Amino acid sequence: MLLFLGALQTIPEELRESLRVDGGGVWRDFVNITLPYLRNTIVSVVVVLLMLYLQMVTIILVTTRGGPLGATETLSMRVYNQTFSDFNLSGASATAILLFTVNIVLTLAAIRFRRKESL
Repeated sequence: MLLFLGALQTIPEELRESLRVDGGGVWRDFVNITLPYLRNTIVSVVVVLLMLYLQMVTIILVTTRGGPLGATETLSMRVYNQTFSDFNLSGASATAILLFTVNIVLTLAAIRFRRKESL
C-alpha cells in the first residue's frame, strides 16, 4: 500500500485539472491518468507477490502442511517435502531448479513489460 500511495502522490495535479476543464469525469481520470502512472508499480507489486507465493513454505507448513491431498502445496513446499520427508534429494533439486526458472521468467517478463511501456 505504501508503494501505491507513493506512486499516487507522483501524479501531477495539473493533468487532473486539465481533464476536468475538458469535461472528463472520474472514470476517464482513472483510465487515462491514474492507471498509466501506476502501471510500473502494479507490475512490480505483482511480480514480488508472485515470487513470495512461489516461495511460501512457512505459512503452509504451520497451517495445513500442504492441505488435504496437496491442495495448498506450492513448488517450494514440494521441495521441502521431497528434501526432508521423502529424502529425495535429486527430485528436490530438479524442483528447485524449476522454481528458479519460473522466478527468472517472471522477472524477465516484468522487465520487458516495463521497458516496452516506457519507450
